[in-house]
Amino acid sequence: MLNLNKVALVASGLLVCTAGAIAQGPTAETKVATVPLTSTLILPTLNQAKGSTTGNPISLHAGVMVNPRGAAIVGADVDLPTLSVGSGWHGRADVDFIIKANLGGVNTLTIATIDQLYYSSNGANGHNVYWGGGLGALIGGGADFDAKLILGTELTSKFGAEANIHFNKRNTLINLLGRLHF
Repeated sequence: MLNLNKVALVASGLLVCTAGAIAQGPTAETKVATVPLTSTLILPTLNQAKGSTTGNPISLHAGVMVNPRGAAIVGADVDLPTLSVGSGWHGRADVDFIIKANLGGVNTLTIATIDQLYYSSNGANGHNVYWGGGLGALIGGGADFDAKLILGTELTSKFGAEANIHFNKRNTLINLLGRLHF
């Protein structure tokens, strides 16, 4: 049986290890880190962020949860372009904080996911359009498995818009986000 607390620990451990690799700069070499109670994690080399032309892999995002009820969302994501399932795909680690969520009596939720995104440059004015999905944990009042679908576009080199649908045992969450690339 899947232990959801260990899933949450793995997701948060991966994000902590990724943040350490980012602190070394965009030319960080592949690192291997061992997270307690988990298997060995291999961290990919960080290249230019696929979604932005700034070259920085970190983006901040903010928006609203529109389903099942209104709530504010803030968070960050880190592009991991070499974490790929195939040609045209690349990875991203996301952390979202949903404020005033009021799901099962819990007001603040944290969702941590590892995503795979496919980018197409067929958007308006050559801007990227992307889609994909992710797996991770919804944490708050316990930890639950979370799967998400992603659809987004880059509006400029610094700004993007994105819609997420999260599936978990508590509810289906629909989020609309604006993204700021550094």
